[in-house]
Amino acid sequence: MRTLRTLLLAGSALAASVAAIALARAADLSSSPSLPALSSPDTLGWSIDHASADFGGQAFIEKPGSSPSNSLAKFNQYGTLTNPVFLNFFDVGAQGQDYKYTFEALGKNVGTDNQEYEVDLNQPGQQYLNLGWYEVPDLRSNTAQTLYYGVGGSNLWIPPTVVQQLYTGIFNGGTYANGPGNNSKVPVQNQLLGIPPGAANVVPFGCYLPGQTGTLACKKGVTPVQTTVNNNVHTINLGIQRDAGEIDYRWTPNPNWDFQAGYTNEHRYGTQEQGFLFSNSTSTPMAAVPAPVDDYTQSAFLQGEYYGISPWGMKWNGLVRYNASIYTDTMSSFTAENPFGGPGSPAGGVPHCPIASATAAANNCYGWGQMGTEPNNASNMVTAQLGVDLPGFVRNRYMGTFSFDSMTQNESFIPMTINSLGDTGFYPYSKLPSQGAYLAPLPRSSLDGDINTTLFNNVVTTQIIPSVQNKLTYRYYSDDNNTPPLTLQNWIVNDSTLASGSANSVGSGSYGPHTTLLSSYTKQNASDQITWNPVSWATVGASGGWEQYQYSQYAANYTNEFQGTVFGTFKPTDYLTIRVNDQFGWRRYSDYNWQEFIGNVMLAGTVQPGGLTENPYLADFNIANRNRNVGNLYLDYTTPIAGLTITPTVGWRWDNYPTDISLIQAGGNGLGLNADHHWNAGIEADWAINSSISLVGSYTFENIQQVLYGTSTSSTAPASLTVYNSSMGQNVNTWLAGATFQLIPDRLALKLSGTYELALGNWNTAPGSAGCLPINAAGSSCGIVSPGNPAYPSENTTYTHFDASLTYKVDPAYLTQFGKGEVYLQLKYLYERNNVTNWQTSGMTPYMYATLNSSTVSFKDMIFMAGDNPNYTAQAIMASLMVKW
Repeated sequence: MRTLRTLLLAGSALAASVAAIALARAADLSSSPSLPALSSPDTLGWSIDHASADFGGQAFIEKPGSSPSNSLAKFNQYGTLTNPVFLNFFDVGAQGQDYKYTFEALGKNVGTDNQEYEVDLNQPGQQYLNLGWYEVPDLRSNTAQTLYYGVGGSNLWIPPTVVQQLYTGIFNGGTYANGPGNNSKVPVQNQLLGIPPGAANVVPFGCYLPGQTGTLACKKGVTPVQTTVNNNVHTINLGIQRDAGEIDYRWTPNPNWDFQAGYTNEHRYGTQEQGFLFSNSTSTPMAAVPAPVDDYTQSAFLQGEYYGISPWGMKWNGLVRYNASIYTDTMSSFTAENPFGGPGSPAGGVPHCPIASATAAANNCYGWGQMGTEPNNASNMVTAQLGVDLPGFVRNRYMGTFSFDSMTQNESFIPMTINSLGDTGFYPYSKLPSQGAYLAPLPRSSLDGDINTTLFNNVVTTQIIPSVQNKLTYRYYSDDNNTPPLTLQNWIVNDSTLASGSANSVGSGSYGPHTTLLSSYTKQNASDQITWNPVSWATVGASGGWEQYQYSQYAANYTNEFQGTVFGTFKPTDYLTIRVNDQFGWRRYSDYNWQEFIGNVMLAGTVQPGGLTENPYLADFNIANRNRNVGNLYLDYTTPIAGLTITPTVGWRWDNYPTDISLIQAGGNGLGLNADHHWNAGIEADWAINSSISLVGSYTFENIQQVLYGTSTSSTAPASLTVYNSSMGQNVNTWLAGATFQLIPDRLALKLSGTYELALGNWNTAPGSAGCLPINAAGSSCGIVSPGNPAYPSENTTYTHFDASLTYKVDPAYLTQFGKGEVYLQLKYLYERNNVTNWQTSGMTPYMYATLNSSTVSFKDMIFMAGDNPNYTAQAIMASLMVKW
C-alpha cells in the first residue's frame, strides 16, 4: 500500500509538471492558425482560466521510527509527512460557453492518508454542483504491543501455547485442584502456599518475574509470566482513519429562491485501545486489547430559502431544512480471549482456569469475553428559520429558529455472556448450578431508544438611536428521553457471576434489580445586551442573563445561573486600541438529593443495605454551586519606532465551587472540585523594519490550578470521614519567533520560524485543611502518611519546531516564451522534537510492574499495550516546485 501511494505520488507530480508546461504552451499558441481545430480549448467552448501545482521531494536527516523514544505516530498523527515525494496541491479552473459555466478541480496532499479532492461544476448565478472526497487520519500509536491476533476483526485470539504458559506461570506449575489457595478463604491471587488463611503480609505465589527466590522461586520448567509476555508480543498500529465522500447541489432559479441538497458518507475504520475484564473483579484479570473500529455515518439534507418583502415593505427571509443521519456499525460486538484462560481455553466449562476466589466453583471459567460496539442509530431533524425587519426605531430585526430532532436506537441486545457455565450455560433463562439461581429474562429484546430534542431560539436586535443598540434573546432547548423504562431483575457481571437483588436470584453483588436512568432536561436562556457608542473612538456595553437547567432523574431538580457582562473597545488614537470584557456568574442548584432522584430509581425502589449510595458531602461537578469570572484584556500599540507594533494580552477564568451547608453541616470544604483557576498573559511584537526585513515574536504564559477534596474511606459518617486535599497545577510557556528577508526584492526570499513550548504539570496530595475538615478531630492524617505523600512526579512536555525556507521566483520575462505564468522554487529545512515525561503512561509496558511487592499484587495479571509514545525527533530537507498559470 505504501509503495502504491509513493508511485501514485510520483506519477501525479510528473503529470502535474507536464500539464503545467503543456497547458501554458497551449494557452500561448491557441491563436495560431496552424494548429488543428480540436487542439484549442476554445474550439470546445472551454478555456483554461487558471491552474497551479506545488510538488517536490524530501530527504530526512533524522526520521522518527517505531521505538518508544522516537515514535513516528505523533509526527504523522494527522497525516503522512514522511513520503519521499509529495504533491501538496493542484488547482485547475476553466470557463466555458462565454463564461456561462465554470469548472474547477482541486487536490491537497495527493497520495497520502489525509488527501482531499474537490470538483466544482457551476452555472454562476443559477446552479452549483460540488463533489468531494476527504481522508482524515488519527494515528495514535505505531509502538503498541499485543499478544492478540485477528487485529481489526471481531475475534481476537492468542496462540494456545501462550495461554498455557501464562496459566502455568500464574499458578507456578499448580492448578486449581492442587495449587495455591485450595480450600482456603484467602483469594488465590494473594495466597502464598503454606501460609494459613487470613495471615498478614500475604504475597503472590505465582511465577511472575525472572529471578524470584526463596519461597517465591519459580518451579523447575515454569516460565515467568513477564518473560512469556515479552517473548510473544508483537507491534501493531493504533489509530482511526476517516474516509468521506460528499455531493452538494445548489439551485438559485431567481433572486428570491435558494434550494440546496447534500449527501455525505463517512467510513471510520482502524483500531483503538480498549480495557477488557475477564472476571467479576475489577482487579484481575485485565488486558488492553486492540478493539476494532468499522462503521459508517450517512448524512443528508434538503433546504429551501425564500427572500422577499413583507406587507409593511421591509425585507424578510424564511428557511426550511431537513437533516437525516444514519449510523451503522459493521459489528455489533467483538470477542477477546483471556490471556490467562488456562488449559483447554477457549473451551467452556474447563475447571483449570483463574477464578475469582478459592471458594468459587470450579466451573466458574471465563475463557472468552465479549464487548458490544456502538449501536446502530438514526436521527431526523426539521429546522425552520425566520428573519424579518420590523418597523420602529432606526433598525429593528427579529431572527427566530425552531428545530425538532428525533433520535432513535433499536438494535437488538447482544447476549449477556458467550461463556457457558456447567451443563446449561447462562443465556437466556439458564440456572446457575453453583448458585442455585436463575437468570431473569430480559423485559424486551432491544432498547427502543427514543430521544427528542426541541430548540426555539429568538433574537431581537434594535438600533434604538444611531449610538445605542439593544439585543434581546430568549432560547429554549429540551432533551426528552422517551425510552421505555428498562428494569433488569438480575444480569451477568463480567461473564462470570450473577448480580443479586431479587427473591429468586443469589449472586455476588448488590446490584439488582436495576432500572436504567432515562434522564431528560430543559435549558432556558434569556439575556439583554445594550451597546453604546458615546464617541467615535469608544464602544461600551453591558448585558445581564439567566440560564436554567431543569432535570429529571438527575442529582438535582434544577439549577439557575445569573450572569452579567461588561465590555468595551477604545481607540483614542491611531496608535492605540484597547478591548476588554469581563463576565461574572453565580450558579446554584435547588433540591440536591442524589438518593431520591437517582439511587432509588436505579434500584427500582428497593434500596438494599450496601446498595447504591453517594457520599452526602459530594456535589456532582455539572450541577455543583459555582461562582465564575471570565474575561480578557487586549491592547494593540503602535510604537514611535517605525513599523513596530506591540500587542499584550491577558485572560482569565476563575471558577470556585462554594460549600453547601446543607451537604456538610459542620462547614469546611465539601468533596469534589473546590477551585479551578486558569489565567494567561502574553505579548506579541511585529516589526516591519523596511520593505526587505520583517520580524515577529511572542511569548505566552498559561497557568491552571485546581483544588480537589476527596476521601480515603467509603464511610459517610462525619466521625469517620477522612478527607485529603489534592492540588493539581500546570504551567505552559510558549515562545514564537519568525523573520522574513527579501534577499532579492520580488525574487529571492528567506523565511525563518520557530516555536518552543514547555509545559510543566504537578500533582500533590496532603491532609485536608483543619485536620481533614472540622468534622474530624484535629490532626487527623486522613489516610495520608505524610503531608507530601503521595507527591506524584512532575509531568513535563517540551516541543521544539524550527523551519527555514528559501523561495526563488523565476523571472517572468523568461516565462513569456511559454505563456503567462509564475514559477517558484523552494528549498526548506525542518527540525521538530517532542518530548513528554508522564508517570501515568511511561510505566505502561505490556507487563506493568518490574518488582514484586504487596502494592503490585492486583496488577499481577494485567497486560497493557505500551501504545502511548508521543516522543520523536525529525529533521528533513525538502525541495519543491510551485507553478501557476
